[in-house]
Amino acid sequence: MMPRSIFPFEEKCRDFELTKEQRAELVLNALVAIRYLKPQMPKSWHFVAHGEMWTPGTGDAASVWLSDTAEPG
Repeated sequence: MMPRSIFPFEEKCRDFELTKEQRAELVLNALVAIRYLKPQMPKSWHFVAHGEMWTPGTGDAASVWLSDTAEPG
């Protein structure tokens, strides 16, 4: 189900060390993405695979590692 408000995203962003402006931008970008972007297959060659299965919920943060530098992305 598509969220109808910013609150699920805003609540999840409170755990990050972000300014109010950064948090607002992140929440707005998430809302635009979930409402208007078409689903696409991930470009798996850009990222290192995790060893466990995980299905994020609405607003859950995810971390990735870039395959060419092994840096967090």
